[in-house]
Amino acid sequence: MLWMVVAQGFQFLAPLPVGESAYSVRLYSTTLWVGGSTRLYSMDVNFPSSPSPLDSVSAGQGVDIAFSGADVLVMATPDSGLQVFYVWNPSQIQPAYTVGGSARAVDARGTVAYAGTPAGLDIYDVTNPFQPSFMGSWSGVVEDFRVWGDFAYVVGSTGVLRVLNVLNPSAIVEVGTATLGASGLALDMDSINLWVFVGTSAGLEVWDVNTPSAPVRLGQCPTTAPVVRVRYRPPQYVFFIEENQGIRALDVLDPAQCTGVGFLSGTFSDVDASSFSLGSAYVYAVGPTSGVWEFTPTGVMETSPRSSDVLFSVRPNGLLLKAPARLVDPLGRSRHLDPGLHRLSGTYILVPEGTSTGIRVVIP
Repeated sequence: MLWMVVAQGFQFLAPLPVGESAYSVRLYSTTLWVGGSTRLYSMDVNFPSSPSPLDSVSAGQGVDIAFSGADVLVMATPDSGLQVFYVWNPSQIQPAYTVGGSARAVDARGTVAYAGTPAGLDIYDVTNPFQPSFMGSWSGVVEDFRVWGDFAYVVGSTGVLRVLNVLNPSAIVEVGTATLGASGLALDMDSINLWVFVGTSAGLEVWDVNTPSAPVRLGQCPTTAPVVRVRYRPPQYVFFIEENQGIRALDVLDPAQCTGVGFLSGTFSDVDASSFSLGSAYVYAVGPTSGVWEFTPTGVMETSPRSSDVLFSVRPNGLLLKAPARLVDPLGRSRHLDPGLHRLSGTYILVPEGTSTGIRVVIP
């Protein structure tokens, strides 16, 4: 299904105190970590509208960040490889170790860190962050990956999703593959449903990996620009960055539908979000400029499954409908709506006339 989104759902709160271009961002509890061009930054975001600097240290260009417990941060850098930091006190970041080489992506589980490099996937024990020990590697193309349980889910420019058994780091085994619709660039996952969200040069794809040897595609959402970063946040939202376009938010409760619930225009490198509370979340986005936004999933402009004409848009004073549709309220009551402006507020299901596909609409 074709779809399009207009800018809404994001309310700007504050800039982030980063004095250079930034490439990665991660939220851990009430501390935000940002990888810049030449430094790693920590800041207190207990009050998201007023982020407060805590510390910064010299580092490589931080393109991805992960945590090994609360005390160890690992960062991928294209100029220094995997870098390890002891961060028990976010106000006193301690550089612990630099592996060297080049790294594109990073993840961690327990005391084990995984680094995606131009040559493959390298695995380190970071129990002692000041003296990591190499555990094993896998040779292949890695653009991005995630580790969950015994498996690593890897995408690369080859256009293939690969599932690796990493239980024994010295003998990693590829156990499954799936052909993507285009080159894989970014990846995140829902560890509850075991769904993998893959950003490609042509859009976003959703895969079921409950059977690691045989991933199943659940949905595919085409985009006009490559998807270069993907972040999933429970209960049902995916934020992804379209290169030089902005951040899109999708409701993936039904992964077969491309249900847009927000858009933030701009040039960004990475995005992260807090847990949802009372229907909204705080979104942290970094790039040439970096900031904090409050995100509330909302009704957006989408195209009808039957044509490329815009079906509806949400206005401050209600719902502007461009074609006949059936409106279903939370109690299951439905009524016919003609084209025009309808003064409504709340959450509804909108069913275009002549179809059986409903679109969730949130009207402030």
